Amino acid sequence: MNKIGKIIFIIYFILFLLVIIFKFDGTFNNIINTHNSIINNRNEGILNINLVPFKTVYIYLKNLPSGFAIYNLFGNIIPFIPLGYFIPLYFNKKNRFIKSIFIFIFILFFIEFSQFIFCIGYFDIDDIILNFIGLIIGYIILIIIKNIKKSKI
Repeated sequence: MNKIGKIIFIIYFILFLLVIIFKFDGTFNNIINTHNSIINNRNEGILNINLVPFKTVYIYLKNLPSGFAIYNLFGNIIPFIPLGYFIPLYFNKKNRFIKSIFIFIFILFFIEFSQFIFCIGYFDIDDIILNFIGLIIGYIILIIIKNIKKSKI
């Protein structure tokens, strides 16, 4: 990856962390309200965890074309596409896919555990599934672009 690509990736990754982990929308109100709501739920014995695959995805799909459903489905896929594109660029060709998958999984669980531990979001297996789809789309785009560049040479 060239110097400009690295700068773009760093800027993207900082914005990614602010929006994805901290749900930063320009103010801290959303973060504070979410945190307080989760703390209240925990005090009542309700944990902010979903370990049932496709539980929330099913609800979103059932409620299409609701804006909330579309926002959550695409909001859990689209932001991860660039990450799926950039991360593999840090590895040489040999074992690039395997190394990238391990990094992808680490990042996804880091995000979900951070949200759970710091009470700033929900640990949701569906988020991990949708995020992983975004990462794989980004990786596929990278492979397609590399193949196009190879075929032009």
